[in-house]
Amino acid sequence: MALFGLSVFFLLCLSAWAAPGNGTEEAGGLFRRFLARYGRRYSLGSLELQRRERFFQESIQRHVYLNSPVLSHENNSAIYGINQFSDLSPEEFKAIYLQSKAVKLPEYVKTSTKEAVLPARFDWRDKKFVTPVRNQLSCGGCWAFSIVGGIESAYAIKGNLLEELSVQQVIDCSYEDHGCNGGSTISALHWLNKTRVKLARASEYKFKAQTGICHYFPSSDFGVSIRDYKAYNFRPVSLTLVAGKVMETLLNENIVNFRIRCITRFEVT
Repeated sequence: MALFGLSVFFLLCLSAWAAPGNGTEEAGGLFRRFLARYGRRYSLGSLELQRRERFFQESIQRHVYLNSPVLSHENNSAIYGINQFSDLSPEEFKAIYLQSKAVKLPEYVKTSTKEAVLPARFDWRDKKFVTPVRNQLSCGGCWAFSIVGGIESAYAIKGNLLEELSVQQVIDCSYEDHGCNGGSTISALHWLNKTRVKLARASEYKFKAQTGICHYFPSSDFGVSIRDYKAYNFRPVSLTLVAGKVMETLLNENIVNFRIRCITRFEVT
């Protein structure tokens, strides 16, 4: 059984550039650059173009506020700027990227109340046990990315090679969930544990950013399966971001570090 966690960093990496000044002409130029950079196509003079530019300008106003000295005591690492989500409203971003489903939480395993001596810093990335950050694009499959990332690391911590496993397989095949329309890490774990399905490599079952038909592989093919999992009353190592309105569309120029104390266990094969 692999002990997974202690103090872990979750990273959110996004491409962005700095927010402009107050000039309307400068802001309009940035919107045109945004359209070109991210391949947006809106009919000239259309209501949709005007709507998207309004969302873009509103996001810039929030960037300026969040980067201001008045919030420096609350924000010591983030630099907010324009990114691929800047023409979305907070409601649209939430509907596309933060979908989830309500599930009953598993029963926690009782643990000793004795305090463990923890190191000042512990990061599984230093040991090469964490796969790179992946982009979910327009698929509301954060739940699948979260659980697959946890399984990848648990498998490596057990002494195996670090493998990038298929998120698309979970999106397509976890029958208790809704693919790119939302799901739950808990129901995905239940499906994996119940079926003992082996997760294929990501290169063999590639991510398509849409829900597809479930594909099966011969039992002789490589795969990682779960034999068991347990829930502990600690902060979760498998994290799905449910952000407030500010963080929904105002994502960062730099890497954002989330420091979380957690202990959880997967038993993988």
